[in-house]
Amino acid sequence: DSNGHTWHRPRICENGLREMIAGADVQPVKAAKLAVRAGLLAVRHDGGTWFADAKKAANEAIIAERVRKWLDWAPMWPRVESIDVSDHQREKLTQALAGPLSIFSGGPGTGKTYVAARLIAEVQRQCGDGAITVAAPTGKAAVRITEVMAGYGISLRATTIHSLLKVESQSEGGGWGFEHDEANPLPYRFIVIDEASMIDADLAAAFFRACGPSTHVMLVGDTGQLPPVGHGAPLRDLIAAGV
Repeated sequence: DSNGHTWHRPRICENGLREMIAGADVQPVKAAKLAVRAGLLAVRHDGGTWFADAKKAANEAIIAERVRKWLDWAPMWPRVESIDVSDHQREKLTQALAGPLSIFSGGPGTGKTYVAARLIAEVQRQCGDGAITVAAPTGKAAVRITEVMAGYGISLRATTIHSLLKVESQSEGGGWGFEHDEANPLPYRFIVIDEASMIDADLAAAFFRACGPSTHVMLVGDTGQLPPVGHGAPLRDLIAAGV
């Protein structure tokens, strides 16, 4: 769904079936029952019946559960009273750092990247270079934020989220996965993700799973900018949920 939704009414699924197998005798009720039984579809009853791709629904649930745990923790971000930003930016940054999961959002020209860079520099000063890393959904975005940080005197190389998680092949059943997950969390206290509007639900779930119990995350992005290519819109939905 290009609108970023995971759950759909049965009629949407039926229409999709008819488009995919035009000319055949479509039996949507039987097809849905078989798909649910096979584990391909997830179903819920909330003001009616809703269907979702089972894997996508599972990843959405992972995001929700991880965020719920984050919201229960007290944040340990560095103090930001002395960083070189405007009073308005400092006020917004302080609000954003109210929890271990932080969202710093705003339209073009509001100074999101500059403020994030100042925060990164302060984390390095107070906690050491190895305490923080920066990533982005695409290689182009990672190069851009690396260049911006270099312009502010920050010698930190951003990577893609996939590189951060370390892609590895799966021996059983083929395919691929990530080296970092719940059993092998990322070794950073602070992680800043730039261009977070581009992160889809599947990648967000994998990233959140790889964040350790004490990891602090800042998502920097603008929901009016590039949307995810894959399903879901985690940044939009997290903001709508009050994070």
